[in-house]
Amino acid sequence: KDRILEQHKRVKPGYMTPNTLTITNAAGMLPTRNFSKGQFNKGIGTIDKDAILDAKIRDRACYGCFAACSTITKVKEGKFKDLILEGPEYETLGMIGANLEIDYLPAIIKANYLCDDLGMDTISAGVIVGFAMECYEKGIITEKDTGGLKLTFGNYMALIDLLELIAHKKGFGALCAQGVREMAKKLGQNSDEFAIHSKGLELPAYDPRAGWGSAITYSVTPRGGCHRRAWPPSVEILGGVNPFTTEGKAKIVSRLMNLRCIMHSLIVCDLVGSRIQLGMDDWAIYLNDVTGSNYSGEDLNKRTETIETLIRRINIREGFSTKDDVLPKRILEESLPDGPAEGKVIGEQNFLKMRSDYYLCRGWDNFGIPPQELIERYEFDGEPKILI
Repeated sequence: KDRILEQHKRVKPGYMTPNTLTITNAAGMLPTRNFSKGQFNKGIGTIDKDAILDAKIRDRACYGCFAACSTITKVKEGKFKDLILEGPEYETLGMIGANLEIDYLPAIIKANYLCDDLGMDTISAGVIVGFAMECYEKGIITEKDTGGLKLTFGNYMALIDLLELIAHKKGFGALCAQGVREMAKKLGQNSDEFAIHSKGLELPAYDPRAGWGSAITYSVTPRGGCHRRAWPPSVEILGGVNPFTTEGKAKIVSRLMNLRCIMHSLIVCDLVGSRIQLGMDDWAIYLNDVTGSNYSGEDLNKRTETIETLIRRINIREGFSTKDDVLPKRILEESLPDGPAEGKVIGEQNFLKMRSDYYLCRGWDNFGIPPQELIERYEFDGEPKILI
């Protein structure tokens, strides 16, 4: 318990997710121009943490939280003057900013405000608009298709107009509202090669080519391109683990997933829960103190293996298979032109090795299917048959 309290002291109030932007940019991991580059050097200084601090009017904390990691910002001048927003957070700065090559913070704040107001996710919105912009610049779509919108990278007014169309499924926005997977199917012309998603969910602001552990995470997580089930940059960028190797990555990712699984099961915030760096034994102490139970760290680890296998069984029941545990061609076969990952390619063979290693870590077969003996070991007999 003393160690847990000491870990809590490491979390200082006022930490903001935009602090991450300069870290991922330096690592060559910041998606730029629809994941065609890994650094946004020409615009990073106008949308980074210092820019956010300049626009900040106060901190904000969730009820009862000591971290106060959120920020209220206000646009001071220009056409969006006096607009107030909670945010923008790292993912929005990455996907609406760098990924679209938009270096005007007030426009990012406006786009973030629109997404919040209209009920849209800024990660998916940024990838969808980035895909549309690349299709426009490649001539796959024209102004005739977009209803007159000039979808060039950096055109923030076109972004804002398109977000409105997407939310109301009007004109070209009706196609965009279906996500990049469906857009690529309908537009064709090999656009699927740069439609950045896994299982139909658009990828977040950490390019896997600059940290190969994320390639496994995005491909095998049950809902697709999700960074919340595990965050490999914590070890590949911040922890000294070689980001450009397959060795040990499956074990690292499965361990990180197990920790997040317990955190989510205990309703613990990702941000604070990750920053205080607690292990399974620590979470067992938390749970035991609250519930009066007597779990060990190993007990919790077994629970996470059970949960992950049950989730996998449910996905298989719904028709998912190893063919869905994939990433687009751009991520696997194209190299980045800049940053520490310049010239490095994940490659299909490396990817398949890491994916197979991950299945092995879970005790699943080569097709990612949990065998019957594993089901019996995890004591699923009490589960409704419809689940498994």
